[in-house]
Amino acid sequence: MDHLSEQLQHLTQALMKVKVVLILGTMFAPVILGAQNESWYEKGRDATEPRQIVEFLTKSLENEGASVCTYYYRGVAKYDLKDYKGAENDFINAMKAESKYLTGAIDKEDSLETEDCRKRSCFYRGCVNNNLQNYKAAINDFSQFLFICPEDQEYSNIKSNAYYLRSASYYFLKQLDFALADISKYISLKPNDPDGYNNRGLIYLILTNYQDAIAEFNKTISLNPEYVSAFADIGYAYMQEGKMDSAVGYFNRCLKIDDKTFSTNLDLAIIYYRKGNLQESKKFMDIASFLEPRLAKGIYGIILIEKEGYYWTDKDKETLKKMFKELN
Repeated sequence: MDHLSEQLQHLTQALMKVKVVLILGTMFAPVILGAQNESWYEKGRDATEPRQIVEFLTKSLENEGASVCTYYYRGVAKYDLKDYKGAENDFINAMKAESKYLTGAIDKEDSLETEDCRKRSCFYRGCVNNNLQNYKAAINDFSQFLFICPEDQEYSNIKSNAYYLRSASYYFLKQLDFALADISKYISLKPNDPDGYNNRGLIYLILTNYQDAIAEFNKTISLNPEYVSAFADIGYAYMQEGKMDSAVGYFNRCLKIDDKTFSTNLDLAIIYYRKGNLQESKKFMDIASFLEPRLAKGIYGIILIEKEGYYWTDKDKETLKKMFKELN
């Protein structure tokens, strides 16, 4: 079945939108800057291509001295380029750097921008650690950000994403009670986002609260009728309850929307294997293996895939062991 890895992809796209909002929301131009100082920093702020942003802001750091916001914006650009280690170093520097604006006469907006960049650097360092699968570090970063995050509306979007991503980190660490609390908080802040309900459903699914999980997935579908993984996950919940006909129905609804979901084909293979229909089981197993080559590694492939957020019960993994041995 499809799990949190898909939701994280959605969220990566959402973060790109967040990044644009963050940049537009902090367009306070430093007042006390010389003409040369202003040029590289402002060129970096005005640029839209991440590599160019990195280039201009690097020149600003080399020629005009370090500042909190220069490190922050260069870190965001590196994050967009998936240079996570480089981004992490910039966010760390932004969190600890003394702003050059603090040494001279400044107006209030300059210092507000500096504090804003520090706070957002803390959030983005959590995003970096999440992408690097340093989940404990990510939890610490998001917790620190939420502690220092103001309550005003300007921060509401980034604050909700901090709860979403901290929930994901807890999920991967199998700290499901904490994951559930954070995703519920996210839903309270973003009640119209289907991703929140789907992720809460996944947690209920692992906790074996199957009816609660199904209710969450149905909320997901009500908000987005083509939310593929929600159909698959309802099928998986029914599969665990032994309601195989209902499970097959939902798996087929999933495949009508997207027939490239390997996990749904694999779940159908499990059902038909248990029914003794080895021909149908092998058919779906072959499709799943074609779509996900790591299944050629057998149960070891399942273990690798689970690290990305997919989940099968111990009972299902025992069945898969037999299937890999008998059908391949």
